[in-house]
Amino acid sequence: MRSSTRFALVAAAGMAAVLFTLVPALLLRGAAPPSMADVVPTGTATTTAPPSQNGPAKNLTWHNCSIVSGPEYIGGVCAGSKSEGRSVKEILGKDPVPTCWDDPVSDEDLAAMGKANTAGPEGITYYWHSCLSGIDPKTKTREPGGIQIKTWLIHLTNGTPPQTLTANQQTLVDGVRQQGNVPDPVAVVSPSDHPRVGLNVAFLNGHDGELEVRPLGAVIHAHVDHTYVEPLGAGSAPRIDCPGNGTPATPGQTPRPGDGLCWYKYLHSSAGQADEKFQVQITSHWVVEISATGEAGTFEPLDDFTKSAVTPMSVTEIQALVVQ
Repeated sequence: MRSSTRFALVAAAGMAAVLFTLVPALLLRGAAPPSMADVVPTGTATTTAPPSQNGPAKNLTWHNCSIVSGPEYIGGVCAGSKSEGRSVKEILGKDPVPTCWDDPVSDEDLAAMGKANTAGPEGITYYWHSCLSGIDPKTKTREPGGIQIKTWLIHLTNGTPPQTLTANQQTLVDGVRQQGNVPDPVAVVSPSDHPRVGLNVAFLNGHDGELEVRPLGAVIHAHVDHTYVEPLGAGSAPRIDCPGNGTPATPGQTPRPGDGLCWYKYLHSSAGQADEKFQVQITSHWVVEISATGEAGTFEPLDDFTKSAVTPMSVTEIQALVVQ
């Protein structure tokens, strides 16, 4: 697992048992598919649909542990464990419920996505833009369906201040992440910053494809073993897939059969689409394993599921330079 704070989703031993039994059942709403159908896949298109997406969580029993596993949350509690925790209101104090905020993208994650921040007043800096839902802003209590954090990749022009959290809000957000909330996949492309008409790009998931949760008495490890992408939106053919979380393309790299990348080539821009963007749907297939100790060779298969999300993405025309 990469060392970025965003992806270090390890449940603390002192977490309240009620948090481990929290089962968010909120389903993502699929965006209406665009009408554009003239995109050329340059990788291998799948001929069958991936497994059913964003289904309900499962309640599983493993030895003396009660485990919850699903697209929104992975966690559990084992008999004999003790824990204690604070309510949302106690954590926030007088601070308001957080809405959206920006976290810097680590150099490690930028490298994995084939991207880089650029210096100077015209340069850009990448951030993970996150928004929280599921907490009543007046009563500061959890709403039905549980707390959700959805995240996508943005970039801000240098000098534009990012949205930030107070210390109490950060404590709350960190606690939610540590519960074992499964991150939404977010579609990014490489090697270019965004798709351009007529150029090959490789899609990948910008979020980490590994998750570890440690309820007292067990270690749960989950990882993405396959990624599906629908560049024109949910239900719009074609669909491409690649192993793992997807692999970034390097500058100058071109598609080759069997290279394992999720290649695509758009033939038209996103002009005329909703918000002038294609609603790219990306789906991650997760495999969940469990162990009493966490040592290599001791993990047993526990569950698998898929999780989908939509990433709005602009596709622009290549600008021709006319020299007179």
